[in-house]
Amino acid sequence: MLIKFKTEKSFRQVIYPAAAMLFIYVLLFEFILPPNKFLPKPSLVFDSYYDLAGNYSLFSELTITTLVIYGSLILGYLFISVASPVLIRLFIRYPGLFNGMRVFRNFPAFFYAVLFAYWFSGSIAAEFLFAFVAAVFLIGLSVNEKYKYASQEYILTAVNLGASESKIYKDVIWKEIQPKVFQSLKRIHFYLWIQVLLFEFISKNIGLGSIYYIALAFDDLAALFALALLISILILAGMIIINIFYLKLFPWYILNE
Repeated sequence: MLIKFKTEKSFRQVIYPAAAMLFIYVLLFEFILPPNKFLPKPSLVFDSYYDLAGNYSLFSELTITTLVIYGSLILGYLFISVASPVLIRLFIRYPGLFNGMRVFRNFPAFFYAVLFAYWFSGSIAAEFLFAFVAAVFLIGLSVNEKYKYASQEYILTAVNLGASESKIYKDVIWKEIQPKVFQSLKRIHFYLWIQVLLFEFISKNIGLGSIYYIALAFDDLAALFALALLISILILAGMIIINIFYLKLFPWYILNE
């Protein structure tokens, strides 16, 4: 019952504010305010979905982008899960080396997207590689942040029971920090959307980012807003799904929160 309550509460906390903002936008710009050059009327935005589907190949480009983002996120998490004992061992033995990698988070996201687009000319395989590397790097940094807070009592108990070093890394430290790492997927998922869209926008010929580029080139304001609304819904749905999986996979951790 507690897990169900938390799921419903989380869903309400995300959906209600988004629905309220959408209602205010429709009310103001469709019925109250005159037409302007900054925000299009909602009716124009919804009508532009027909153009996006017909003239911009929305469905095929949407499929590419979502598969790249969620495929790389899932595979990146599975890769880190399998490699977690090795990573934790490296983090513990060489803390300075991996702490130094934090500097890469200070580089603008635009830089990495430009670099990969320059190297690989915007192919689908390159886009997936780009997203996968970003996901593995970010999830790995999350592991590096979270392992330091593993309970020393659990570790000492495992040592006293004669557990091997690798077993402690895998079955004690990783299992304890896994819920926190999984929680970080919501933030990483949002960051991946930004990175992948930037990559596609720069490449100009693939995914939803390429539609952004074309719509901007033709000054299609309604299409830009329609695409933004669609992407916002997809990001929102992704965060809700991640949260649902978090509540289902780690009920033991949630009950102790």
